[in-house]
Amino acid sequence: MKYTSIKLAALIFLLTMLAMPGHANHVKCKCPNIDARGTGDTSCSASETSGVCSIAFNSFDTELELAAKDSLQNHVRWRKIGYREYSPSGQGDVENSFTRENAIRLSKDTDLFIDQILIYSLVSLAERGIVQDQKVGISAAHRLLQKNADAISKIFVFGERTAKGNGLTVKLGCFEFRTDDFWIMYKASWSESVSNERC
Repeated sequence: MKYTSIKLAALIFLLTMLAMPGHANHVKCKCPNIDARGTGDTSCSASETSGVCSIAFNSFDTELELAAKDSLQNHVRWRKIGYREYSPSGQGDVENSFTRENAIRLSKDTDLFIDQILIYSLVSLAERGIVQDQKVGISAAHRLLQKNADAISKIFVFGERTAKGNGLTVKLGCFEFRTDDFWIMYKASWSESVSNERC
């Protein structure tokens, strides 16, 4: 009798879940060498360094984003690191609003856009508290991104093609960078790679 009740409860739960309106995107993220994965309904920041995998799903804590920005500023010695999020209406800064429309708007300033993508990619490292220790990897990623800023921003927001080489992979809504012991990824909720665990 007890077993039947459990089966009935499980069936009711399953039917309830099926009746609920589904989310358009279920973003999957996985580290390359460690069997750690996650699925969320929003964008994700993922990293793997020193044998540890970290995956953070948006909403990203503003403090973590600022820690990633500060680390980028310190490591690359860039004159000015761009950091801004646009509200859906374009009426000022609002957290967690990196829609495709806002990405397109932001991509008109390629330096600002590249910095924003890299900051999002570093959030998972900031969450682990080790973002300041990753100068070599961060500098290499920033250098490669800045060198190819125009092409990368167009691929990321318009998906005209895939960029792959020198440890870099860029597709519509997805960015991935890897060196020997440093891997980071940012995947937007509107990426063409939402069902893939990586770009």
